Amino acid sequence: MAFLDRFKRQSVTPTQHWVEDRSVSLVADFDTFCLCGVALGDVVEGLGFLGPAVQAYDFPRKGLVLDVADSRLEGFCVALSDAATDLFPMNVQAISAFRGVIRAGGRDWHPRELAREADFRELWGEPYWRDVDDQEILLFFELRDREIQVELTLAGMPKALIIGKPLLADPDQRTAYGVTKPWPP
Repeated sequence: MAFLDRFKRQSVTPTQHWVEDRSVSLVADFDTFCLCGVALGDVVEGLGFLGPAVQAYDFPRKGLVLDVADSRLEGFCVALSDAATDLFPMNVQAISAFRGVIRAGGRDWHPRELAREADFRELWGEPYWRDVDDQEILLFFELRDREIQVELTLAGMPKALIIGKPLLADPDQRTAYGVTKPWPP
């Protein structure tokens, strides 16, 4: 989750003027790389209905973190369980699983329906890379010009889905993760 690290240093909430509209359905579309109709690369103001973030672009009660650069949506992360506390850089009491629909593989899923590593392999095939460290398992799926990362606990329970620019396109990141496969996949 390298893109989340930059938010740890920010204290100003750029969304303080956003007004929450709970009537808008939350849809994280991993087929078209959109969040509630706002595509990666689009102006993030289209998500103003989310209301003010807790910090930067963190919405822990919605189970959602946005990656924004130059006012454009670069990626997003959805929490798949209430235990995804490491997604949020500050001490937050109310963390919830994503309160919306995950669209993937041509159908809609409730976050708790994606419960096993095999579920993600069925959706996107074999991952380009699988990383295991002493804290978690990461699956990297390279789809067109985007990368989907799946975070799992060491016990194999899904924690989060992340979509954005391919982290592993960077040779330094491939070295850091010990990737031995050629790029591009």
